[in-house]
Amino acid sequence: MKTRMKMRLKLFNDGKTVLATTRHRKTQITSIIKSVNHQSAYIYVEYLKGCFNDSYHESDESLTRALNDYTEKSLINSIVFWSKK
Repeated sequence: MKTRMKMRLKLFNDGKTVLATTRHRKTQITSIIKSVNHQSAYIYVEYLKGCFNDSYHESDESLTRALNDYTEKSLINSIVFWSKK
């Protein structure tokens, strides 16, 4: 079973939303993070209905690290494994 993750990204400047988007590819999210000027961000990664990770970030480094952690292959494989039981 291949999991199609849904990744939501919100970027903020001075407390106002600059960009809100949903993507399925990690590379698209990474590209947006690098290209859009922002002060803080919210990332939401949904693996299966009701199974997700989310967090707020003040720096691009912590946002990128969270994105990498949330999309780690071993994590996704374990979620798929446990969803079959």
